[in-house]
Amino acid sequence: MKKRKEEKQRNLSGTVDNIIMLRQYLERNNADDNVDPTLFWKVRGNDFPSLQTCANKFLSAQVTSVPTERIFSKTGLAISERRSHIKPKNMDRLVFINHNAWLPN
Repeated sequence: MKKRKEEKQRNLSGTVDNIIMLRQYLERNNADDNVDPTLFWKVRGNDFPSLQTCANKFLSAQVTSVPTERIFSKTGLAISERRSHIKPKNMDRLVFINHNAWLPN
């Protein structure tokens, strides 16, 4: 029971730290439009380590076409005879939501 309480406290502490870090990041002045985002995170990443991890993941280039092919495959599965009249905009949204469903709220 005590071990469980300590683990819960650690998780809560980590969450609070991340909220504080995000708030500090959002309160900073925006960088100039001509600043390269990857360079920004390389230089400033130590100030916001959790955010740097996310930035590295989302700013990195895909080295294969597999994720793209997977999205096309999902789109092909989503379009059926029943859904043949779905608007392209709605299909884009459906595929986007399906592809990003793993992201935390």
